[in-house]
Amino acid sequence: MPCDQAENDRLAIHHRIYTFALKGKLTTTPITHQTRRVLDLGTGPGHWAVAMARQYPHLEVVGVDMAVWDVETTEESVGCTGVNWEIDDLDPGWHFSEPFDLIYMRGMKGVFAYWEGVYDEIYKNLAPGGWVEVVDFDMSLPNIEAGVDQFPFPTLAKLYLGVMQAAFKSGRPVGTFYMHPTYLEDAGFTNIKQTYVNVPIGQWPEDEEQRTIGKLHLVCIMEMLETMLLRYLTTWGDATKDHWTREEVMVMVEEAKGEVLDWASGTDRDGNIREGWCASYKWIIGRKP
Repeated sequence: MPCDQAENDRLAIHHRIYTFALKGKLTTTPITHQTRRVLDLGTGPGHWAVAMARQYPHLEVVGVDMAVWDVETTEESVGCTGVNWEIDDLDPGWHFSEPFDLIYMRGMKGVFAYWEGVYDEIYKNLAPGGWVEVVDFDMSLPNIEAGVDQFPFPTLAKLYLGVMQAAFKSGRPVGTFYMHPTYLEDAGFTNIKQTYVNVPIGQWPEDEEQRTIGKLHLVCIMEMLETMLLRYLTTWGDATKDHWTREEVMVMVEEAKGEVLDWASGTDRDGNIREGWCASYKWIIGRKP
């Protein structure tokens, strides 16, 4: 993903959506006075890490990413500078000086090829009694009401298939399969718990707060289409060719954005705003005995 201001802004919106889904909470793990060191894996511009450091001043928070982000802007936006930032490729073979009480990982689908090794490293770098928390989301196409004459997402469906094929070629398939409890169990974790929250996409909810989040969610998803599709399709191509050009991707991205916006802002056959489109947000936690 790019590390520019546009992507930073999108991730700031997405952080707000994750927090909304948990009704303002930042984590589903217990944070006590005994919780001392926290690691945010793949921190990006650091929105979660900075929020944790601000809400729990007693914590030593470390944010690590393989790319260089404008974390100073994130810190300035909330008036908090209590995070230690590190750059690391995060491949197995970590070298932290002390264990952590919580290791957090969010939105990491498609990042690693060998998830068993990642969970083993997390386990090794946790103190006894420490927690791992993994967070991500799945998004499916909305339910299409009966009587629709033409499939409304032809370009989006083609791009979705292309990304699946590109990710497979890269050796790092996308999806939330890496959050299956078996991965945590095999690494040695116990007390495994899962949380699921459906978050609206679009303006259909009647509740004002839900509708606001739904609109933000729609913007976030449309911007994510560009960043994700460009990276995968220009680097690995799909089943039909080795590489797409940037121009090819952008033409189809704009068409797909139009399809999504038309659906989310349109009405059904009865003239009502189409309802029910959601993304499934997931949290899974486990404890090191």
